[in-house]
Amino acid sequence: MSRLIAIGACGILLASCTSSMLPSGSILGSSDSPVALRLESDPPGAEARIGDQSCQTPCQLSVTPAVDMTATFTLKGYQSQTIGLEVIPGGNPQMGEPVNARILPNPVLAELEPEPAAPRRAAPKRAPAKAAPKSAPASEAVPPQGAAPAQSAPSNPFPDPPANALPPASNAPSPFPPPPASAFPPPPAR
Repeated sequence: MSRLIAIGACGILLASCTSSMLPSGSILGSSDSPVALRLESDPPGAEARIGDQSCQTPCQLSVTPAVDMTATFTLKGYQSQTIGLEVIPGGNPQMGEPVNARILPNPVLAELEPEPAAPRRAAPKRAPAKAAPKSAPASEAVPPQGAAPAQSAPSNPFPDPPANALPPASNAPSPFPPPPASAFPPPPAR
């Protein structure tokens, strides 16, 4: 019987030791303890939002740690940026760990990028005003008799290639070897 009492006493003693080493509250430390979180942006003046709280950077918010926290920064003329926050659970003060949960990074710094410039629409091109045709001088209007007619400018801006520029078509053998006979199967019999 004394053995049973000794085992029971050891069990109670062991249970009391382990319970004093466990952190109190939730897994994130004390859930009622808000954490001061510093929010900064480059350039300053952005709206920083965490959950339903917001402020204008540089600023500080008192937030309660939660799983999947994010800080979103918005500023006109810049792309918005969302930064994920890591919650470090509270620890055991007897082991030198902070009791309350911590949020990292703290301070939160967002480097905002300017929005890309919107493509400019080109102004519609206006058709040039048509000028009245000029009357040609009398000397150019009618060619003298027996003169060759004036040649008009070619419509193609590139000159024609010389006649010997292209090789003549011939029945010369191909520089490529013929495919092997086994490359193509024979057609199926009908």
